[in-house]
Amino acid sequence: MTSFIKVGKFYELYHMDAVIGVQELGLAFMRGDFAHSGFPEIAFGRYSESLVQKGYKVGRVEQTETPQMMDARCKQMATPTRHDKVVRREICSIVTKGTRTPSFSEGVESESDSAFLLAIKEKVTTPPR
Repeated sequence: MTSFIKVGKFYELYHMDAVIGVQELGLAFMRGDFAHSGFPEIAFGRYSESLVQKGYKVGRVEQTETPQMMDARCKQMATPTRHDKVVRREICSIVTKGTRTPSFSEGVESESDSAFLLAIKEKVTTPPR
């Protein structure tokens, strides 16, 4: 699964996800000590749809607290560690060919390709007497 991690008003991809972003989406590596790339939050629909069409799963990781909420949380702790002093984030959705729901808000205006799902239910029957 490729993870798009929300950082402010951008989504960033790290390590191997960044490599996928560069190879598959044409993103550029950002400067730093490790591989990472990113794009503005408004482009999430376009980039996630492109990866899904290529067979990838995309995880959308959102910030679940603000920096002010993080500061308040740390102030309540006796001795916060460096791991505590990070804004909390959680996986909010996973997009696959079977779970995607195109919407105008994500920049996907129409669905051109059909997606099919299959569900199988077993039913226990009693033999005739």
